[in-house]
Amino acid sequence: VANTGSYLWLVPNEPTSNATVRIHADTVSNTSGMFVIRAIPAPGTLTATAGNGTVDLSWVASSAEGLTGYEIWRYTSGGMSSLLATTGTVVSYNDASVINCTEYGYTVRALVGAMSSAPSAEATATPYTPATVVLTSPSTGASWQVGTSHAITWTVTGCTVPATVELEYSTNGGSVWTSLGNVANTGSYLWLVPNEPTSN
Repeated sequence: VANTGSYLWLVPNEPTSNATVRIHADTVSNTSGMFVIRAIPAPGTLTATAGNGTVDLSWVASSAEGLTGYEIWRYTSGGMSSLLATTGTVVSYNDASVINCTEYGYTVRALVGAMSSAPSAEATATPYTPATVVLTSPSTGASWQVGTSHAITWTVTGCTVPATVELEYSTNGGSVWTSLGNVANTGSYLWLVPNEPTSN
């Protein structure tokens, strides 16, 4: 290097407590005393919050000097970790590329230029399909005769679908309910209309 008496050195990503620098000038040389090369501080606590088709991430900022951004890494159960995104110095990220009912794990690394820190502690989240149950039959205004059989139908959604559902009916607008019992959650139940005529 030019003998200007100064050289701007980009410290490598090689943390150690035994670093030293040596200089040669023709036939003479000199070595510095030992010094420390500190690792890039990893981000602090990472939080992953699941929603419907989304996972919101937030973390405590790294205290790195010259921080330029963060790498966000994602994995699924049994899968390899892969780089999801590179951000600026913000401390949050929304992952909208997830599949509901699948568990995801995340870590974040701090960046100083092209060099990165060790990963943060991991956080996991499982985006979900909201649990719903909807009766599709009988519909409002239906007229079923006593002694005939009709299908009561329904749909159930959610990440965990129960094996059975409880069916009930009322003949007084919902003031009193009579149970038909727990039935297989097939989406349909053939009901023999009881001898209890009502318009409610």
